[in-house]
Amino acid sequence: MEGEIRYGDLSFDPSFLFARHGAGAELRFTRSERALLQAFTRHPRKVMTRNQLLDAIAGRGSDATDRSIDFLINRLRAKLGDSARAPVLIATQYGEGYVWIANPVHPEPAPGGSSSSVPSPGPRGWPRRGRRGGS
Repeated sequence: MEGEIRYGDLSFDPSFLFARHGAGAELRFTRSERALLQAFTRHPRKVMTRNQLLDAIAGRGSDATDRSIDFLINRLRAKLGDSARAPVLIATQYGEGYVWIANPVHPEPAPGGSSSSVPSPGPRGWPRRGRRGGS
């Protein structure tokens, strides 16, 4: 795809109309899913509240509820092959909202024209919370 945006093995077209998992089938997104993807990728690693996400998909003053965001996030995760328990793309920040945690893959100039991928941020894609021994 020309001008694609990559996260892991997912390649999105610049308008987020569709994506591909590796060489797999094309995924298509609804208007609301595209709006969420654009909002997330414009604000990576920043907590976005349900109200901020509602504004992104429906505009201010919409009659949509914050639970519709939860439904939409779950639908988007299923489509993208992400998991709430072991997120790679969208993490839940309990009591606050959601966070886009995926790192973009940037093509590196290399002899032969191949690109390499950026390593993932960890096994679950999100820094661990909790206690560590020693420090």
